[in-house]
Amino acid sequence: MGRVANEIAVVPIYFFNAPPPDSTTIQVEVLPYAGEIPINKDTGKLVAPATGPLTCEIESLPDPVALSADGGTPPLTRHFTLADDRDVYYGCTATDNAYECSMNSPCPLPWPPKSRYTTEYAFAVFDKETRLIVEFTGSHDGPLKKVTGFKGDGRLLCDTIVPSLTRIK
Repeated sequence: MGRVANEIAVVPIYFFNAPPPDSTTIQVEVLPYAGEIPINKDTGKLVAPATGPLTCEIESLPDPVALSADGGTPPLTRHFTLADDRDVYYGCTATDNAYECSMNSPCPLPWPPKSRYTTEYAFAVFDKETRLIVEFTGSHDGPLKKVTGFKGDGRLLCDTIVPSLTRIK
């Protein structure tokens, strides 16, 4: 476990790394939120509740209206409610690592099939009282460009870490 240096990040950012074979890398950020969060007046939520299994796949164009906590994480497209009646918003994206090329590398890159695709998961809790956002991100590498449900770090975040979050004081 570590914390990104204050000289690098203005907001607290923590990371948890586990060596192979698990290779878990989870990041936790505590962000201030400015302005108003676009709550739907009919539902009182940011996004619709989850219906059916979560599906993560490579998209050619990102959803221009999807909410993202810090602008660089997967869009938050669904939500569930914690035991203490706080909403957790979440979403995922997938990346084909073979096409994460630069000007100085061949494209597509020779990527091992068993880890060619990365699915990134994001979970965010908006704390209205403190005006803070707690955001968790994690990922999973695998052979499929379309993933249904939570895999790897996404499962660990969804099943264990996010539900154990207590209120910020």
